[in-house]
Amino acid sequence: MKLPLSLRASVLFASLALFASPLAAKIGALGHIIPAGDLLTLANPGDAVGSVAVKEGDLVESGAPLIVFRSQQAAENDVKLAELSLREAADLGKLSLESLEMKTEIAKKDYEFARQRYERFSKLGGEELSAQQMEVRAYQMSITDLAYKAAQKDLQRSRDDRELKITRAQTQLSMAQEKLARTTLRAPAKLTVVKLNATVGGGGATVTLANLAEMHVVTEVFAGDLPTLKIGQVATVTSSALPGPIKGKVVSISSIITGRAKVAEVLVRLDDPAAATKLINLEVNVSIEN
Repeated sequence: MKLPLSLRASVLFASLALFASPLAAKIGALGHIIPAGDLLTLANPGDAVGSVAVKEGDLVESGAPLIVFRSQQAAENDVKLAELSLREAADLGKLSLESLEMKTEIAKKDYEFARQRYERFSKLGGEELSAQQMEVRAYQMSITDLAYKAAQKDLQRSRDDRELKITRAQTQLSMAQEKLARTTLRAPAKLTVVKLNATVGGGGATVTLANLAEMHVVTEVFAGDLPTLKIGQVATVTSSALPGPIKGKVVSISSIITGRAKVAEVLVRLDDPAAATKLINLEVNVSIEN
């Protein structure tokens, strides 16, 4: 039966304590190798795989495509249609506005001409010369004024309608672009593909990425040893699967005590990450110089 990590660490610690001299006291524990930040698994949203752009071991840049799904072509067509709708809303609406602006300007000039005729005739004593002509000019001024105001309202209504159509088209385009973006699984950062589960035409694809430029060992240290631990302390990591002992330094000490064994998580950064990049999750022995 495989013992729990904390219990195995307890046994290892007890063994080390028997053979360690007071001048060379060390903290012993068990741990396992992880990449910096641990493993990152990206999952297929449920679409069928159209093509796979990477293979295991590839170092990919941030934003690089990993898997392209079959719905991409349909999503690209939706984007094109949305772009066309946006152009129509902008261009056709602009033509309509230009036509209404011209009509409004004409209505304005008609009104100003009618008003000037009325005012000139009034100054000449139009009421005394011809009350009927005065009424005609007043009527023409009133009619052209109403026509001008109606043209202004039509123009404003057309502007509002154009803005509404443009906003709606922009929203549809944004939604189509977001849908298109989801048809490609991309790397969130510069990482290495450590596991690829994807076949063309299949679903349930996943890609596991890791930062292999920096490798860590996560281990558990008993609460009683924590007061002697400091950031930067040297640690030695050993395993029969490793080419030899690997030195490292303590980079993180958790302040949270967990489990009945009362242990805290400690993170060690390896000085030689290349020696551990192909041994992710390997269980190792950790000895921290006290």
